[in-house]
Amino acid sequence: MWKLLLKRRLRKNSYGNSPVTLSDIENSSTILFSVFARYGDGITSFKVLNEFISYYPEKKYILITSPQLYPYARKIIKNNEVRIHFINKRRNPIKLVRIIYMLKRAGADLGFNPWSHGAESEFFITFARKYAIFKNAAKFPRQYNVYGRARNYLLMKSKDTNLRTPVLENSKIKNVVIAPFSTDVKKNLGHGDIIKLIEQLKIKFSDPRITVAFPDKQHLKKTAISEQKFLLGKSMKKSDNFLRLLETSDLFVGVDAGPLHLADALGLKSIGIFGSNAAETFMDSDSNILPVRHKKLDGIFCFVSSCKDPVCIHEIFQGNFFEHAITIDFDRKIRLETEECALLQNNS
Repeated sequence: MWKLLLKRRLRKNSYGNSPVTLSDIENSSTILFSVFARYGDGITSFKVLNEFISYYPEKKYILITSPQLYPYARKIIKNNEVRIHFINKRRNPIKLVRIIYMLKRAGADLGFNPWSHGAESEFFITFARKYAIFKNAAKFPRQYNVYGRARNYLLMKSKDTNLRTPVLENSKIKNVVIAPFSTDVKKNLGHGDIIKLIEQLKIKFSDPRITVAFPDKQHLKKTAISEQKFLLGKSMKKSDNFLRLLETSDLFVGVDAGPLHLADALGLKSIGIFGSNAAETFMDSDSNILPVRHKKLDGIFCFVSSCKDPVCIHEIFQGNFFEHAITIDFDRKIRLETEECALLQNNS
């Protein structure tokens, strides 16, 4: 039923899908956003939307998102006047009908679905008189900065670089949260990497309280550690719980995935562990992240599809991983490598 409704709506309202101009934005009164993206993409969207709203504070805004992302949207978007709604259309068809009724009455002038590639996000923005579908409007090379893509799509100017490398004072780091996994296996820490990371954090920060966040029970069972464990999830309750965990922490350590985006958006001191992805493509220009990456991959975005075991990450933990901290340069051109692992090339 949902798929039929979706296809019919998109087909019937296809006339509204056209390039949006800066004049359209300036002359609009109500703007509709629909964010049904992956974890990290959702956080990226909310941070950029918060900036967009601050540029045009006199307008009315409506945001439709998923239950998992709703708590993050409420936390990151600072304007309390923004109407934020969440919906799981399969589990709550009555609420879906109510939201559709509300959108019809709202009469939004423009609709955007930043970083959302699914048809459900496209469905909701069709209730605006004019809308621009993200996947049609945002054709970027893979190594293009993820925040830059959203700003470009929303016709926003590039943000000035103001990186804030965190000051990691030993005496002030009492609670640490680690998120060592991503949906991309090339970014994940191995069991041995996690053990070595915990050992080094305990030495550097005088035995802090450490919590390790796991994406699912399978990863949790495979990792034998005595530290406190936290199970991430895709529900509103799990997202609320993770926010509370982060807010009581002094330092976050994670791979380049959604939790690192979130910690940075919250202003939490963070250490980002980067493998195949160049940090310049992931970090925002005002990030409070200490990036750690193997120096032999400097300036390279590695997209070798055959890689299933990230040697570039494992080697970081052969010694003191803090020694692999790197300097970010947003002005340089990042080279895309698709043929052979640059680290293995350099080692041969």
